[in-house]
Amino acid sequence: MTVDWPTCSRIQFGHRQGVLARVEGDPSPAAIRRLREGVELDDGMTSPAQVSRVSEGLLRIVIHEGRNRQVRRMCTAVGHDVTRLVRTRIGPLQDATLTPGSSRQLSLGRCAS
Repeated sequence: MTVDWPTCSRIQFGHRQGVLARVEGDPSPAAIRRLREGVELDDGMTSPAQVSRVSEGLLRIVIHEGRNRQVRRMCTAVGHDVTRLVRTRIGPLQDATLTPGSSRQLSLGRCAS
């Protein structure tokens, strides 16, 4: 998103991060419930996530911790490996018009929020 790492850290730290996760198979309601309640990983229990099923094998997941490869590890823990992951938002920053690999300038006001 940026080469300005201090700004990037400030935007990511403590903010919700949203992703679309394409997973193998179609998670059951029980698997989705586990993701929502928190999953035990090798580095401890995750905080509850906001999870919704978009379509078969596609989940919208919002987390606020941001551990290393957290969404991938959470999905694997409930039996559904991630095959594709697309970040949809970081905190208040979201732009559905951006295509993969593209960028846009942020105003100072957007960086401060």
